[in-house]
Amino acid sequence: MRLLHFVVSLIIMSFSFASNYPKCVGVYYAENPPLEMFYAFDWIVLDPDAAKETLTKKRLMFEGKRAKLFGYISVGEIEPFREEFKQVKKEWIIGENKYWKSYVADVRNPEYHEFILRKADKVAKLGFDGFFLDTLDSYQIVAKKHEYAEFESGLKAIIRKLKEKYPEKKIILNRGFEIYQNVKDSIDAVLVESFYHKFDLEKKRYVPTTTQDREYLYNLISKINQEKPVIVVDYMDLPKQTKEAKSLLKQISSLGMIPFVSVKDLNVIGISPCTPKPRKALGIFNSKDYKDAEDPYFNNINQLVQPYLEYYGISVDIWDISKGLPPFPMWDRYGLVVYWASTSSVNIRDLENWILENVSHGVKFLFIDNLPSYKPDFLKRLGITLKNTSQSSWMLDYKSEMMNFEIEAKPEFDPIVHISEGVPMLIYTNGSSRYVPIAFTPWGGYALSGTYVRYIIENFFVVNPFLFFKELVKDIKPFAVADPITTENGRRILTVHIDGDGFNQKTQVKGYTYASEVILEEMLKKYRLPTTLGIIEGEVAPHGAYPNDQHKLLEEIVKKTFSLPYVEPATHTFSHPFNYYKVSEQGEEHKGYNLKIPGYKYNFEREILGSVLYVDKLAFPKKTQIVFWTGYCNPTPEEVKFVYEKGFYNINGGNTWIHSEHPFLSLLSPTGVDKEGYYQVYAPVINENVYTQGGLLQYRYANVVKTFQITDKPYRIKPIGIYYHIFSGSTNMFLNALKKVYDWVITQETVPLHTLEYIKKVLDFRVSTFIPLEDGSLMVRNGGFLRTLRIDEDIYIDLVKSKGVVGYKNINGSTYLHLDGSGDYLIVKGKSDAPYVVDANGVVKSYTREGKDIELTIDSHLSLEATFYVPSGCNMKTNGKVNLVENLYKVKFNENIGKISIVCK
Repeated sequence: MRLLHFVVSLIIMSFSFASNYPKCVGVYYAENPPLEMFYAFDWIVLDPDAAKETLTKKRLMFEGKRAKLFGYISVGEIEPFREEFKQVKKEWIIGENKYWKSYVADVRNPEYHEFILRKADKVAKLGFDGFFLDTLDSYQIVAKKHEYAEFESGLKAIIRKLKEKYPEKKIILNRGFEIYQNVKDSIDAVLVESFYHKFDLEKKRYVPTTTQDREYLYNLISKINQEKPVIVVDYMDLPKQTKEAKSLLKQISSLGMIPFVSVKDLNVIGISPCTPKPRKALGIFNSKDYKDAEDPYFNNINQLVQPYLEYYGISVDIWDISKGLPPFPMWDRYGLVVYWASTSSVNIRDLENWILENVSHGVKFLFIDNLPSYKPDFLKRLGITLKNTSQSSWMLDYKSEMMNFEIEAKPEFDPIVHISEGVPMLIYTNGSSRYVPIAFTPWGGYALSGTYVRYIIENFFVVNPFLFFKELVKDIKPFAVADPITTENGRRILTVHIDGDGFNQKTQVKGYTYASEVILEEMLKKYRLPTTLGIIEGEVAPHGAYPNDQHKLLEEIVKKTFSLPYVEPATHTFSHPFNYYKVSEQGEEHKGYNLKIPGYKYNFEREILGSVLYVDKLAFPKKTQIVFWTGYCNPTPEEVKFVYEKGFYNINGGNTWIHSEHPFLSLLSPTGVDKEGYYQVYAPVINENVYTQGGLLQYRYANVVKTFQITDKPYRIKPIGIYYHIFSGSTNMFLNALKKVYDWVITQETVPLHTLEYIKKVLDFRVSTFIPLEDGSLMVRNGGFLRTLRIDEDIYIDLVKSKGVVGYKNINGSTYLHLDGSGDYLIVKGKSDAPYVVDANGVVKSYTREGKDIELTIDSHLSLEATFYVPSGCNMKTNGKVNLVENLYKVKFNENIGKISIVCK
């Protein structure tokens, strides 16, 4: 009865701090915290040492609105594994915590206080918003009760000094009940561990806490919970106890506390009201299977799987199994594992156990070309039976409509596999025997050799990958998915970016000397589209590869180009490496892997940082933020990492040039490639060099229009991406092809964006979080750069109940939702008959909705135009010219920015 009384007491508490109340708090102490955590939670507690690389080198990969970050600081104990342990003095150590293999600190010592403040300095420099103070009661392990007051005075002094030094930083205490009343004005929340469930260190298992333990904690937190948020972190055997953990969330929330359930090592995303639905896939390949093993671009998963997973809103990480099995948990971040490797490079039994364990955790698997093991006991666990038989006399008994898409299936009949449960895509029979070479199963599916793709000069798809992955991921993806950066506000995204190659090349076009002059005068000044230009320093500068050129004139052309307000600067490096893996191996001798620059020995830091300084000088006052990869666009993982570490974005690579003469889906690339945790962003569409066969057929760059068309219908899978080199201004044939492309593009309904805007959207696509709610609605959080979701049906959205949804439009039978860029959205299905944006050629800069009334500002790189649905009884006010066309209000503005207000009775 006493426990019931304490539960009821907590339920009826009122919270004066509700307005600043974080709904979701997560704790993660392992290395490389999943980037989606930075948006799913309101607050996150991280180990600063483990998260250091993420916060310094990967910070551009989760830019924009994000959680408040709290850095872990052990106050009452000294951890010998920390780098700062070498600063510890012997007199600060007064005991040992044997369970955690750490030392109890003398928190009374003023010198130790300064040590803690130095630890806080380190945390603050990493960009944390606050501190999480742990081990506050460890003194009780060694101190006598009559000494407690002295230790508590020391703790109070540390916290006061910390708040005095960092008044803007928030502070969370882990327990600290003994000092709470004296420091409550300096702190922002209290965290309590093991309220209902804990990990028993002696028994080494997860167990419920006792009623006595819970009552004890309640007596300590009941008053705190009326003044400060109380965060409860419980420990359960996840993912086995996921169902129980979700039930526990409700129980803790009903007490007015913030719930979080994790495992003892705090190395998973955990369970909270804001835990995202895993929307990532892990692609496993073996680099030893490939001739070009050094670059992940060449693996089949990136080229032949990732584009279709991205279409369904799933981002893809890549793992090379030659390095062993993934060492991190899977179930909390990956909904699907795609295994495409002919050899495993790991112990086969370890691989089997790893797969079976993750299948038991609910992770889906897709095996392509081969099964990872053909041992009967392993296959039996997956519901697959196996037998060897002759290849003769097999007859096709069943073929799914998904099959024989670009080429007919040609499966191998050795060995013969059959499934006991699932959906076959092909069935062959031989008497009473059945052979199923491709199928969906309860745990995912498989497509054996000859049933997914077949290589004949090009890779041809045997199965329709759009239909195949739609079925495979139907239980993984939410009802609204992230658009793979094709659309904004109902219009197709348009980017223009130019590699600087040939800036010093002479031209045949009359009236001009250089190709760069032609591009400036005939293309950029006349079409006035937002454009990004990457300059090769070694091609333009007097200290580069061409010392006899007219460098002053070339540099003046660069300056004039960058002076155009809609041209964005980028670096195309110093010496334009053609092969990044080879050029770094060449030593003193140049072997044709980059421009021959007198006296220059290849140095990647010089390639990037030096060229940025040079471009900045010519582009002043604009600043260079983008690196355009060069040549084969195959930077090493270390080089991609370096670019992020130095604060630059990157693009180029990929091979999207599918068109009507080559309508094969293998000529479609994804948004980029994961290189050991760092993302190389691909160009949306490949440049003119491929279309023209290296410039031999210059007129054929006009075929890129067919690429734009075929990647729009029936599936919108790419934006419009005009991408070419400066040398396209060297001949009239090149120039005329370019003009044809531009002339077609300007007739389309687009949203023109700079390349930097596109890159940020790609990175935001990869970290956006989707949180399905119990009422059927969907919460979406991201950095505010990805602003389009897609629902693959024609439906209504309740705009009044939704949050951050500006409007929607039907495209190709799907509903594209327009988001306001706040980074915090709620999607609710249903009809509200409220006004909304149908489409616009700009980006929403501000948006408010009160009931049906809306006010918004839209900014475009061109003269703004937008279309609105305005129901009867509502009136529009705007500074644009309004025309009513088929019940839609089409508004044109004389300026780039438009303000719109719609008020309903």
